[in-house]
Amino acid sequence: MRAQFILSMKWIFFLITLVIVSAVPSAAYATDDECVFESRFNELAEQQGTTAELGLRHEILAAVTSCALEEVETVQKNLDDLLIVDEELRTARTRFIDRLNEAHEYYATQQETIADLGLRGTKSLAATLLERRNELYTPLLNRTVHFIIWMKNQDLFEVAEDRSRQINQTIATLKLIGNTNIQFLFEESTAHFQRAQRANQVAGQVFRVSDTPDDSPSLIRKSLEELAATYQSFFELS
Repeated sequence: MRAQFILSMKWIFFLITLVIVSAVPSAAYATDDECVFESRFNELAEQQGTTAELGLRHEILAAVTSCALEEVETVQKNLDDLLIVDEELRTARTRFIDRLNEAHEYYATQQETIADLGLRGTKSLAATLLERRNELYTPLLNRTVHFIIWMKNQDLFEVAEDRSRQINQTIATLKLIGNTNIQFLFEESTAHFQRAQRANQVAGQVFRVSDTPDDSPSLIRKSLEELAATYQSFFELS
């Protein structure tokens, strides 16, 4: 049983560490090879001024908008899959979904116009897409992903709270309160967990009141770092 617990703690600790590493994404879900355009841009540079340039610009714009649509749909699915009981957080999810729907409609509309564009039109659309992504869409995408990460982290907090309660009961039952080392480790785990909870609660409150850029990434990271330290103390206590 103890061996199973140690294995479980190691696995949870690994998951927390993994989430910390990815808790502040620069772009979400955009890892498909078909959505990496460097080689196509290089090809476009070589085709400048040739008869093939316009067709290549059409292809790139079609691919860019298709990837954006797929990206939005993937994030929307992750939002839909969240089990949310809290009414304010359900409202927050609805806000994200509404803004993602607007982004999806925008990309779909632009995609329909590509085939009719001339050379100047493709250049103009490319500049508009880039500007809109940098100023509007990427901040929305990252913030939505932060919300999804935060929601999924709540299971880890529930496990930690339950484990802390079990350890406290064990210490009391076995009358280990006088054991200095055990008492120190338990108090240390409690302090880490309380700090993790505070950062986690503040991040949750931010999502409840707004969907604009904020400091939620740093709060999420801090909460997970403290939670990882909590589980490390649990592991030492085991």
